[in-house]
Amino acid sequence: MSSFRKEFGDLSFSKPLKEQSSLEIWYESVMDVPFDELTIEDLCRAIRQELCLAKLLPKALVRLRQDILAGEFYDGELLNAVASLTSTQRSKHLSFFRQLKSLLDDIVTLSADEHTLNNIIKLRKVTP
Repeated sequence: MSSFRKEFGDLSFSKPLKEQSSLEIWYESVMDVPFDELTIEDLCRAIRQELCLAKLLPKALVRLRQDILAGEFYDGELLNAVASLTSTQRSKHLSFFRQLKSLLDDIVTLSADEHTLNNIIKLRKVTP
């Protein structure tokens, strides 16, 4: 089972806890968590940080198939994290974005905020 430590090795931070950034603290808290066990928020954060996308985007797709508006802090958070990826990252993961587009094309209506709806429109245009 993959985890950040298995992918990157030991990246423990030697700084005292009070000197670590919130990102460093988060990373240390999830470095040994199997990717299948990441929370929605951890998955969102890892995707926004562009960490292990080849392994995490398929897991995001599973979660989005279960709940297209998956999010820990707000509805659509996972979709918005995916939408935040650069065009370079999108081109590297075309298969994922094609599958996501297919999923989004099947949605007729959503109860989502305007920002999330705009990102859905953006994601639908990512692939032909």
